[in-house]
Amino acid sequence: MRKFWLLSYLSGANRGQSKEEAARIQSGHMGHLSAIYHGGKSCVAGPTDGEGEVRGFVVFTTGTREEATYLATLDPAVKAGRLTFRIDAWWAMEGAVLK
Repeated sequence: MRKFWLLSYLSGANRGQSKEEAARIQSGHMGHLSAIYHGGKSCVAGPTDGEGEVRGFVVFTTGTREEATYLATLDPAVKAGRLTFRIDAWWAMEGAVLK
């Protein structure tokens, strides 16, 4: 088994931005997710259906919870208060792939 860090994005308290500002924040959020993926710090990310409090997930490949937390705080959507997050340790079988 291999330990990962599962980030759950949750709805933040500040979701009242204009449509244009929300789009700018979302663009920055997607850029952040791309950067951490291409930097080898995450292996998968994606949204939920938006029906509940949880808005999406990221599986971090960092060695520590602290590094995953630090990277999560850099997300423009977190900085803007549109999202907040929770990080839990999560184990998966070594070499497991999504099918």
